[in-house]
Amino acid sequence: MKKTRLRAWLSLLVFFLLPVSCGSVEVREPNFYPLPAPALSSPVSPTGKVLRVEDFSLAPHLVGEEIRAMTRKGRMESYPYQRWAAPLGALVSDALLRSFQESGMFDAVVDATDPTPSDWVLTGRVFHFEEGASATGIEVRVDLLVTLRESGTNTLLWQGRLRKNLGVHRRGPAQMVAKLQEAFIQAILPLPEIFEGQGWAGGFRAKPGK
Repeated sequence: MKKTRLRAWLSLLVFFLLPVSCGSVEVREPNFYPLPAPALSSPVSPTGKVLRVEDFSLAPHLVGEEIRAMTRKGRMESYPYQRWAAPLGALVSDALLRSFQESGMFDAVVDATDPTPSDWVLTGRVFHFEEGASATGIEVRVDLLVTLRESGTNTLLWQGRLRKNLGVHRRGPAQMVAKLQEAFIQAILPLPEIFEGQGWAGGFRAKPGK
């Protein structure tokens, strides 16, 4: 009888304590990271144009908000609890939009949802934006295809790749993200000079009908 009562008491104790113990389990929240919008130099005269910046497409291994790392065996993995603040293609286009807005090179810089008529459209594709192994250790890789077209005719004005690899001396998601942000900044900083060299101030505006 005593053993039966003891079993019943223990069963009741477990029944009442189980929700408490389950409720005390800590749920870890992910860390979210933005992309900076670096200040672009403005070596050319203002274009007098309206630029529309559209979302960049992504290589298949970058789709989503996960922050990626490639192992030495070539397998792509995600850092647990580490996320971009939005899908990477939208983050890249938003950073470029804000950078060009601050540069003063355009009458206006708008996104894909803005109904303002635009003269030029800037878009592209992200091929690499991850950590990976190099011959000397660990590095981050940023590789962007940037395309500039006329809005009305879809005429290609300029297209090129912007690449930057940086070594990572300390492993960890925070250090890796900081290096990716730095590599992104260094990759896009030359854009004004690149456009100027391709005829931004002259050839682009000299096209028929412009």
